[in-house]
Amino acid sequence: MKLLLVWLLNALALLAVAYFVPNIHVAGFTTALVAALVIGLVNMLIRPILVILTLPITILTLTL
Repeated sequence: MKLLLVWLLNALALLAVAYFVPNIHVAGFTTALVAALVIGLVNMLIRPILVILTLPITILTLTL
């Protein structure tokens, strides 16, 4: 249930950005839902990889 709510809120945020930023266009709510799904999947797949790759730099800066 929480995942569905976050997905809908991301789609609404995408529509709001498209409304306020002149060069971003979203055809409709369905397109915003698909875009929010793609953005969520990319975040889910790439974020852990980036956290692991930046872990040595994070540990180094914490020791300084």
